[in-house]
Amino acid sequence: MTIRAIIKTSNLVQLGLVLLLGVCFFGLGRELREVNGLLRNFYRIDALFSELQANADDKYRLALDYVSAPSARGLKDWQNLILAERGIVARPPTSFLAGDERSLQRIADSLDLHTEGRELLQFCLDQNELLSRLTEVAVMRARGLYPDEQGGFTVEGDPQPRQALKWISDSKLALIPGKILNAGRQLRAHRYQDFLAHMSVQRHDVWWTLGFAVGGLILLALNVAAIMFTLHKRVVRPLALVGRYAEEVAAGDDPPPLRLKYGDELAGMFDSLQKMKSVLLSRIQELKAAESAAHASRQQAIRARSQALARHLVGLMGGVIEVDSAPGRGSRLSFELDFDLPPEEETRAPTIATGDSEDANADDGHGGERALVLVVDDNEINRQIARELLEQAGLAVAVAEDGSRAVECVRRQPVALVLMDVQMPVMDGMEATRRIREMGHSPSELPILAMTAHTDSGSRMDGRDVGMNDYLTKPVNPAALYAALEEWLPGGLAHNPMREAERPEENADGATPPAVPPSPPLHPAINAKAGLATVGGNEKLYNELLVRFVEHYGQSAAQLRDLLEHGDYRGAARLAHTVKGVAANLGVEQITELTRQMEDCLPDMPPAENLLQGFETAMAEALEQIRLLQKHNGLAATAGDMRLADEHRHALLDLLGELPQRMETDWGGVEGALEAFIPLVEGTPYAEELSRVLAAVNDFNPADMAGHAELLRRHLSGDADEDRLLH
Repeated sequence: MTIRAIIKTSNLVQLGLVLLLGVCFFGLGRELREVNGLLRNFYRIDALFSELQANADDKYRLALDYVSAPSARGLKDWQNLILAERGIVARPPTSFLAGDERSLQRIADSLDLHTEGRELLQFCLDQNELLSRLTEVAVMRARGLYPDEQGGFTVEGDPQPRQALKWISDSKLALIPGKILNAGRQLRAHRYQDFLAHMSVQRHDVWWTLGFAVGGLILLALNVAAIMFTLHKRVVRPLALVGRYAEEVAAGDDPPPLRLKYGDELAGMFDSLQKMKSVLLSRIQELKAAESAAHASRQQAIRARSQALARHLVGLMGGVIEVDSAPGRGSRLSFELDFDLPPEEETRAPTIATGDSEDANADDGHGGERALVLVVDDNEINRQIARELLEQAGLAVAVAEDGSRAVECVRRQPVALVLMDVQMPVMDGMEATRRIREMGHSPSELPILAMTAHTDSGSRMDGRDVGMNDYLTKPVNPAALYAALEEWLPGGLAHNPMREAERPEENADGATPPAVPPSPPLHPAINAKAGLATVGGNEKLYNELLVRFVEHYGQSAAQLRDLLEHGDYRGAARLAHTVKGVAANLGVEQITELTRQMEDCLPDMPPAENLLQGFETAMAEALEQIRLLQKHNGLAATAGDMRLADEHRHALLDLLGELPQRMETDWGGVEGALEAFIPLVEGTPYAEELSRVLAAVNDFNPADMAGHAELLRRHLSGDADEDRLLH
């Protein structure tokens, strides 16, 4: 049997013995707990009967003493004894139940007794209460108080101590304490016999448990001794002999072969050690080789990345880059670029950039630089409305969908003003504003305007505390937005569309231009006038936003019911809040009011059924009118419904199949090829997936790139198969 097998077997035996000991000690603790419970119950019964017996004797004696020789002290002692029995006053320290302020009846009810024992105990309690009542009659008669119709002692008369004394004698009150004493002795005898029987059974179980525990300890000690003996014999002693043999060889002696001197077992062990040494050395060499290969791959990847980056940058500037490389000689990169000399009067080349994360200094059309306004809102429709209004005012716009992205955007580029939604997932507007201020952007340098439906004084104070400059109510009123921009935007607002809209435009011949034909009138559920005012009168944008409302929130009534049925009231509150904000921006007033009422009760309690039915009806009416408007204007669905041409689909599929190999050899070319497809997939269902692939390529993350590319390839292949079936 090998040493490894011996140790493994020993460990299993020790584990089994430890489990056995654990079970034994658990059983022993349980038995001791039951014994302790029996003792406590026995002592409590004994204490209760001792208290009953002592109280009965004391009540009779105190009542007899007071009737024989009335005194205030005797009356007080008798009254305190009665009140202590009933749990009204504390018992004296000499009581058998000192510290327990419950009545004797409640203490008796808490004891664990069988039927016969409980009947005897109740008999004693009844006799004690009878004694209390009879002594009370005698004491009150001696005081000159007699029973009334309600059972109290309110009828006053002449004190009759002699008659009271005679009544005590005639009622045989002296016999009651003896009855209580006899019943208590009988119950004590029964309980003592039961206690002895239980203890006999418990003792038998305890002895067996202790026997198993002691046996387990003995076996555990024997197992430890056996493994120590085996290790000494099979490991320590052979190693010592090998060491002695090595010393003899080192001293120049000529000892006989190891196998002849110490036997086959020790020689086999020595051979095993030599094999282990060889295996370890081989593994170490393999690890070093793998480490070297990984290091070389990393260096190759870094070189490949350095090469769109350079190729990408040179290509963007219309140039050509060449690489001359040979093993052992190094690499040489060269490029050619053509530049035009700028006119002397030109001081700055205008740049334009808008979006989620780009530098956004842009020409305002008058030789100046457009200020960048960052719009932070978790709702896409709200972001599009704000972008449209700001771009109409000649401003550059960047957008972020939560507070964390807003903080990162401010960190990367200069921002002139921030429009900050307050309630957002991931990071809300309050926390985002606090972090922006901690970065060193003061309210005067970077104004932050809150956009929220809550404009009470408390909310305004919270915004001021974290560094917000002002509040704008949602839905955003264009006039109020432009007025706030004129007040807070550094340098003011150069172009106010609301002011210019008040001046009628003229054609070149001086005539007033014809009015744009209005859209068909909407249902009263939709206030088109208010919705158009929100988007600055841009009817085309308003129609597109209505279509997008159908796409994103057309199923919100069913989603709301599903959330409520599953008890997700917080999710229902978030959905109601989102629908309310979008509907308010688009002038869908009935839905705005209904969702506002839902917010009043959510998430604490679900909305009433009539409110949910009203929401479903209003949503159905609004969707129907929006579809009629869509049909009238000939609008198609917006993002996600456009189709990719077959030739472009096949070209993209070919590129996706080549990505893993090209990532190793032509990383910059891969990035440029993917970017060429971005405008082709805009508005199709593949836009977001292609963006994920491109992001993984930019981060040089082959694993994520391969996963996203495979998902996009399946999507493209599946749609191609569907088109073939349809045609």
